[in-house]
Amino acid sequence: MKDYILQNIKELNSKSARKNPMPSLDELSNLKVGDLVKLSFILNAPLSNPNAERMWVIVKEISNDTIIGELNNEPYNIKSIKCGDTIQFSTNNIVSIWDNSLKDVNLDKFAIITKRAWEHKEINYATKIDQLLNENDSGWQLFYGDEDEQYLMDEDNTSLIPLGAVLQFEPLFEKVLLSDAKVVSYSDSMKSFVEVPEFFY
Repeated sequence: MKDYILQNIKELNSKSARKNPMPSLDELSNLKVGDLVKLSFILNAPLSNPNAERMWVIVKEISNDTIIGELNNEPYNIKSIKCGDTIQFSTNNIVSIWDNSLKDVNLDKFAIITKRAWEHKEINYATKIDQLLNENDSGWQLFYGDEDEQYLMDEDNTSLIPLGAVLQFEPLFEKVLLSDAKVVSYSDSMKSFVEVPEFFY
């Protein structure tokens, strides 16, 4: 018996496109066998943390709106499936389609994030510096956007976070990591992160 359901990303996207982005209609229409897609598996009996697992699935067959795939991750909390199992889903369940450029992005590297951004699970401004502290430093500094100089001078107001964890609550930041941008802010009107001049903040 399955202990999960697949999340309807299309439904969530209609309510909050920022927190629940999904591939464009063009991307979905060009989906093909062999593509790697990310799905959100929701536990039927949610744990306090986490209550969902986002995992990659290899597309094996496409028939109208029914897609057959093979799970490409080993679940952590979900017990009724394992890596290599068959998963049936539709385009409404697809969180994202793997961009091969991501193979060049080390999501284990750390960024500096302010407590304001972490508490709100929202990044509205980010900068990338070239002078890295060590090999595990991504160079990214992430802000909620209303922090003043006094707040930022207090080291207790910042912490480290892996880039992979950032994408869990700000999935649109993935496109920033694939770009050459050094300074970005979130644009409500464009529903995306946009590059801004370095003197913006």
